Amino acid sequence: MCQPTGNPVTVLRYSSMFILTQRTLVQSISQLRLFTSAHSQIRIRWSDGEDRALAEAFEKYGNDWKAIAKHLPGRAVKGCKFRGLYGKSLDTGTPRNVHLHWTEAEDKLLREKIAESGGRCTVSIAKQIPNRKYKQVYDRWQRLQLNGDIKYGPWLSEETNRLVEAIQKHGVHDWEAVSKKVRTRTKFQCLQKYITTNPLIKQGKWSPAEDSALIDALNSYPGKWIAIASEVSKKTGGLRTNSQCRHRYINVLDPKLIKTPFSKEEDQALIDAFHRFGNEWTMIAQVMPTYRGARACKLRLQNLEQKGLIQKTPNPP
Repeated sequence: MCQPTGNPVTVLRYSSMFILTQRTLVQSISQLRLFTSAHSQIRIRWSDGEDRALAEAFEKYGNDWKAIAKHLPGRAVKGCKFRGLYGKSLDTGTPRNVHLHWTEAEDKLLREKIAESGGRCTVSIAKQIPNRKYKQVYDRWQRLQLNGDIKYGPWLSEETNRLVEAIQKHGVHDWEAVSKKVRTRTKFQCLQKYITTNPLIKQGKWSPAEDSALIDALNSYPGKWIAIASEVSKKTGGLRTNSQCRHRYINVLDPKLIKTPFSKEEDQALIDAFHRFGNEWTMIAQVMPTYRGARACKLRLQNLEQKGLIQKTPNPP
């Protein structure tokens, strides 16, 4: 578990921001919920017709996912967004360039094409960026829009100090203001850093008591991961986040999970999905023909790599 280090003044300042009630902590981490409702629903595969309808609606409405969802009966807004960004609906038909960093020339071309389109990042724009899929183009444009100074990877000590000062000033609810104070990190990076370095949040292996409490809470609050996390924390005395609870269930405790050895057909489907999505394990699990968890898919792929059956390449930056 991470502990604050440094001189006594810094330690005192860093520790003071964690003196929060359990309820406040659970409320603050709720901002990390991305596509929770889409994941918690029963997995119903998208038909080719739905994919075509999604692509047509996207060309018309752009990133207005609410408008897009109205053209797909039975599909939620978050489900449409997840399918659009991670599924095959918006596939540009170009090979996935999974190992090359974006070059200055690519960034320049992307900016030019976006400007020509009136500021919208569409599938048509992505098709004009050689060897890039729409998801890559969309993510890159989001990063370029955010701030040219946004960093990724390990935090520097001065960034952590700015985070402490920002939280002391703005609290743990206005992460937009915190991010502006930190300058080099997004609001979600700031929130994630706060959670992962919070000594009150339990990390590591789950106990049988926690697993039991998680199952009981899920039966009482199906799909409501914030409430589930709160119940687990109350019953066990150790704070777990909604994300931890959700990942524990869908990767380990879900009774529908298949835990038998992977078949040859599953291995091939896994390899195909990896070549398409890289290290996006949640998406890979979503497109598997059988009910496998993201963690199981990752471990199996590592096993295939060790056997020399696949060569892993890193995700694009």
